[in-house]
Amino acid sequence: MSMAIVSASHINKWGNSQGVRLSKNILKQLHWQDNEQVTIHYSSNQIVIERTQSLLEKLFANYKNTEYKPSEIDWGEDIGGEKF
Repeated sequence: MSMAIVSASHINKWGNSQGVRLSKNILKQLHWQDNEQVTIHYSSNQIVIERTQSLLEKLFANYKNTEYKPSEIDWGEDIGGEKF
């Protein structure tokens, strides 16, 4: 894993906890959005923050079907008071 020091930050009080702010530039380079779910690993003198895959990303991680083509389905004539 290669790492680059992009910017410095401070540990600041945030309610009853402490927090570190990530710059907009770092988030942009990682293609991360607001409220992104992350996993935090730590050992000795190091903290690693990784983006957590969503359930949908996990389910379709190995999906490679390129033959599917979406199409409309004709359900026949309306038989009631349906309005579409």
